[in-house]
Amino acid sequence: MEGIHDTAEKIASPAPQRASLIAAFLAANPWWLFCAVVFAIKLLLLWLDPRPKLFMGDSGSYIWTALTGWIPGDRFYFYGYLIRWLAVWPHSFTPLLVIQALASAATAIVFALICSRSF
Repeated sequence: MEGIHDTAEKIASPAPQRASLIAAFLAANPWWLFCAVVFAIKLLLLWLDPRPKLFMGDSGSYIWTALTGWIPGDRFYFYGYLIRWLAVWPHSFTPLLVIQALASAATAIVFALICSRSF
């Protein structure tokens, strides 16, 4: 039995893969932290000032579109339908303002991403 050698294959442990996943998450963690801070700031600003500002030229036509379905000839009409779906049906401007705050945060994040890649 002296000629028999240990020929068992060594099974690779999952630790190197797991370590690379953790390292990838930690490398991406500042970006996710930045995104979370942007969303938190936008929602904090919404909480501090939850009342919409209405300028009756633009806002009036969008509200009229939301209420009646009238399509203005010189303005983007889809926003009026968005107001209908998010403000008229729930009888509150709050869902519309939350969606606007989240869209604004997403725009800020995309802008930061573009700037970080370009510069």
